[in-house]
Amino acid sequence: MRWIALAIVLLTAFPCRISEGVEQLFDTGTLVQGIECVSDPTQTYSLYLPSEYDPQRSWPALLVFDPRGRSAVAADLFLGAAEEFGWIVVSSNDTRSDTDMGINRRAVNALWPEIHSRYSIDVRRVYAAGFSGTVFVALRLGAETGRLAGAILAGGPFFEEQLAGVDFPVFGTVGTLDFNNREMRMLHARLADEGIRNRLEIFEGGHTWMPAAFARGAVVWMSLQAMRNGTMPHDTALIERAYRDDLSAAGTMVAGGDLLGASRRLHAAVTDYRGLTDVAMAAEQMAALNKDPLLSKARAQEELLDGFEAGYIRSMRGVFRAFIETDPALPPKKLVGELDLDDLARRVDRGGVEGQAAQRLLSTVLTTTSFYLSRDLMAAGRPNHAASVLAVACEIDGQNPVIWYNRACALARAGRRSTALDALEAAVDRGFDDLELMSGDSDLGSIRRTARYRELVRRLQGVGRDQ
Repeated sequence: MRWIALAIVLLTAFPCRISEGVEQLFDTGTLVQGIECVSDPTQTYSLYLPSEYDPQRSWPALLVFDPRGRSAVAADLFLGAAEEFGWIVVSSNDTRSDTDMGINRRAVNALWPEIHSRYSIDVRRVYAAGFSGTVFVALRLGAETGRLAGAILAGGPFFEEQLAGVDFPVFGTVGTLDFNNREMRMLHARLADEGIRNRLEIFEGGHTWMPAAFARGAVVWMSLQAMRNGTMPHDTALIERAYRDDLSAAGTMVAGGDLLGASRRLHAAVTDYRGLTDVAMAAEQMAALNKDPLLSKARAQEELLDGFEAGYIRSMRGVFRAFIETDPALPPKKLVGELDLDDLARRVDRGGVEGQAAQRLLSTVLTTTSFYLSRDLMAAGRPNHAASVLAVACEIDGQNPVIWYNRACALARAGRRSTALDALEAAVDRGFDDLELMSGDSDLGSIRRTARYRELVRRLQGVGRDQ
């Protein structure tokens, strides 16, 4: 995946301050949705202007790139912090993950002149936020324009191309069960190696945007960086409050047995506040914690589990490479066995950090089989193979109606009508209710005239009447 140059022309158009005479066009203190970009009306976004917004002064701005274009959902996470700290939020409806990067390039090239010409932004404090595949979009925007003050990242993958040209602060978040957990930790380790200011916060959860409290933490952290480089006035009260919050969070982690989390938080406190306030207390607590043999044991276990995750992913990819080359497709039970899903399930049951690592791997297999691999196999005209990998996904997440529906489509495309109807019935039993999709889906053509299909249609029609 390669990102083509974003906005070289825009660099010359907006080298420093905003244009004179910017007018207030939209309501403040509320999220306004569906705004069309002036330069490209096909590109739209949601906008939040803080209640005190005045176009006669400049304001920090945050561009938000959701991987499914859910502009309002993504923007909402930042609204509390945007109001508190006076940030403009501009969230795209058009960014996407797992697609042609030209789609994202078009969205960004429309939003960049939009924020510079329509709103009174502080060009020294423009930020970008991305989740999953759009982490790459945020990083490349900063690297290729040279105009980002920082990037806020959530649950993204790691590959070396992301780092090219990155010389701005990076705040990252990832869930304990996110399949990109290890990769986000790798990304931040590499940023540290490159001397780039960064911070990684880990929350309880899976592959998702960060909770709103962590979004606020990102805004606070970026404000600290702005104070450090002189683009924001020194705010002693904010610094001291944030520093105390970090020390308190570290203490809570120690009490809860999360020594690794406490160690990371104390290290961040020393690094982030040095030069802004006295960090002696954080340094003392970190030195004391580093002497705890339980922390050494936790670090060794994390390293061991990281190795296990990396090894499993290599093995999984090998299994799928061999599976793709096999004709006819391996039966699902054999594929489940080769993926050693029973071992992962046992590890999940053990709980703790080992259970979290195993859950992340199950999520990796699920994402691969339910989306990436099955999508590609269907596009390649190999529905039997797609049906097998979707059966693996059903084994992992047996209550997901969409996975069962997609399996029914693959089986119907393969001419396996009886099992296709079984899968479609399982989808309906588990809550699938999109009658319009089902009625018009060409993948289901081979079963549409059967009595069982018509009965499933009647069931969904009955659900529609009840609603």
